Amino acid sequence: MAAIVALLAIVAILLLVVWRQRRQLAVLAAESRHDPLTGLPNRRALKRHWAAMPATPGLILIDLVGFKAVNDHHGHIVGDALLRQVAGRLDAAVAPPGLLCRWGGDEFAALVPADALPPLPRRLQQALAHPFDLSASGGPAHVIISARTGLASGGNSLAAAEQAAAKALLSAKNPSP
Repeated sequence: MAAIVALLAIVAILLLVVWRQRRQLAVLAAESRHDPLTGLPNRRALKRHWAAMPATPGLILIDLVGFKAVNDHHGHIVGDALLRQVAGRLDAAVAPPGLLCRWGGDEFAALVPADALPPLPRRLQQALAHPFDLSASGGPAHVIISARTGLASGGNSLAAAEQAAAKALLSAKNPSP
């Protein structure tokens, strides 16, 4: 009888260990596809979404204007709070089956069907038009920022779309006279 109880205890412990390992692997897998600050998908997730996009994909790169001044003047805690709020607003402006991701720093990217691409820059600007309240994180109660965008439509590779959108974003940052 004692041997059976010991065997059951060992089996229970092994099941618990396996369950914990699977749970940890699921957490690590989710973390590998999401930005820890904003909770948005990251570049890795965008790559997977590109491959699964049901229509011809379009890509828009989004660079925040005014973020650096807030971050430099008020510190990283306030800057992080601003990025989280910006992420929420931009994410709400990208309709399914689109996907907003954190590209890096103060840049975001949206993957949408190509036919949904033309009106998106305006929707993104509208999402950022109202002031941000950063007072809960020790910052100002009235911060206004905007964004520059670079668009790329179609193409058969994400790399080509990234390159074209980056070129368009650079043109938006440095317009020709």
